[in-house]
Amino acid sequence: MATDSLFSYKFSDYVQGAQSQHDVAAKVYTYFDATTLYPNVLQICKQLSLDPNMTVQALVAQHLEGLAVPPKQATIPTQTISHAQYLQRGHVVHAIVHEIVSRHLLHDANPVVDLFSIDAFVARVSSLKDAFPPSWLHALAIKANPLSGILLAAKPLGVGLETASIAEATHALNLGFAPRSVIVDSPCKTTDDLKALLQLGCYLNLDNVDEIHKVHSLLAGTVPDALLGLRINPVVGGGAIAASSTATATSKFGVPWTAATDADLIALYRDHAWLQGVHRAVAFAKQINQALGRHQIQVVDIGGGVPTVYNGMAEEAVEFADYAALLQASVPGEFRVVTEFGRSVFAKAGITLSRVETVKRMNGQNIAVVHCGANQFLRPVYLPTTWPHVFSVFDAHGVLKTGNLVPQDIAGPLCFSGDVLARDVHLPQIEAGDYLVMHDTGAYNMAMYSKFNSIQAPAVYAYRNHGKLMESALTTLITSACARKQWDSVESGPHEGNDAMRSSLATFPHSVIDDQLDIKSLTNVSTIVSAFKPSPLPSGLYLQ
Repeated sequence: MATDSLFSYKFSDYVQGAQSQHDVAAKVYTYFDATTLYPNVLQICKQLSLDPNMTVQALVAQHLEGLAVPPKQATIPTQTISHAQYLQRGHVVHAIVHEIVSRHLLHDANPVVDLFSIDAFVARVSSLKDAFPPSWLHALAIKANPLSGILLAAKPLGVGLETASIAEATHALNLGFAPRSVIVDSPCKTTDDLKALLQLGCYLNLDNVDEIHKVHSLLAGTVPDALLGLRINPVVGGGAIAASSTATATSKFGVPWTAATDADLIALYRDHAWLQGVHRAVAFAKQINQALGRHQIQVVDIGGGVPTVYNGMAEEAVEFADYAALLQASVPGEFRVVTEFGRSVFAKAGITLSRVETVKRMNGQNIAVVHCGANQFLRPVYLPTTWPHVFSVFDAHGVLKTGNLVPQDIAGPLCFSGDVLARDVHLPQIEAGDYLVMHDTGAYNMAMYSKFNSIQAPAVYAYRNHGKLMESALTTLITSACARKQWDSVESGPHEGNDAMRSSLATFPHSVIDDQLDIKSLTNVSTIVSAFKPSPLPSGLYLQ
């Protein structure tokens, strides 16, 4: 590529080519999937304070001009900046933490809780709906947060749900979501799964050629009532996080779209007219319709891919309005469009609050031990640099601690040495009896719980502010499970902690989401699978 030609590209196009091909000098703008990479490009530009619409040439000139400017004489010490950021994120959650602590909702039987702001969640979903044309279906990823009460809060806004198993699809339908608004993705579907999903009438994204053959046999020449698409892997390269990237050359997801497979894919659509959708490849959808000479592809599922930032603040890394503006030229109006956002919708609405059980000081290092670890935070524990979370410390009265920041480790309760949430994190001195907040835990962390060491999942409380600026931070309190121990019933049998649990339950107002809330249905920890009112799923499907 000539230098002049390269410099004439917008910076966003330049970065995108470099990310997708790892080769700045070749194919900068070839075979990329804008729906996956644009959010990452936008985030990079924001982080570097760059205008994505400026050309590379203009940015280089701007940079050279900046080198001639003398540096500022004074800089703010790093510790001061960190302390300011710590105070800022702590104040964001101060009112709700103080309310929880003052209500004595954390105690020996319940020393850790998840908290979820319905208002923040609804506002984020509303911004998603407002940013795109009304005809687009936004299917929120259940895998990010399967709690029924949370999903039901989004239902009146006209969204659907994206599911990754027959159990999740059943869960979505049991919550009252219309079959056509339930998207089913999975790289591993049995024949029985496919048969059931066809009968349910969901939108079904097939993942591979074997699944196409299975559906062909099940249909036996009949026209399906369900909508079916095929997941295409455009092989554009990975994103910022390798473990969650789905479009690499070795990805387990979808059928690869390359020059070598192009003719075979066209033949698949020609031979199976009931394939009416495409997952993850907009350009491919247009090519299929042109090659077949008919408008066979009607639906394009562009997936998700919008990132979030784990900094404890309300601001998002990417606003949906900005993302929608970038997509306007990439997604033609001839298709019905489906999105599958998860992390960017759920994450910032949730926090986790744990009592600090003990603090050890060994070899000059402070180690705070809390009641949540790898049993709930798999990604932060095993991949801390990829999934970094931030923390805030509150004293025994629920007041934000504001002392000098000192390096400390935060360890979980599990019986293996790797159960550490963070190392050398700078926080005010933590003491036993304090409360620790882990920020931005609304996505995946409430869904990936394991029962290692037989530690039960924590309660989940959702709250609304009803438009009052934290005047009453907890005007509505809802719970999905009120025990971490396996009670048979709080109504029968003596058990240490039953009185506290029964007393706590008695203070809950009815849920604004479900005014039929049955407290008794929340007492068995096996019902915590879904949320404020459990969905009638077979036992053992979620967080049992």
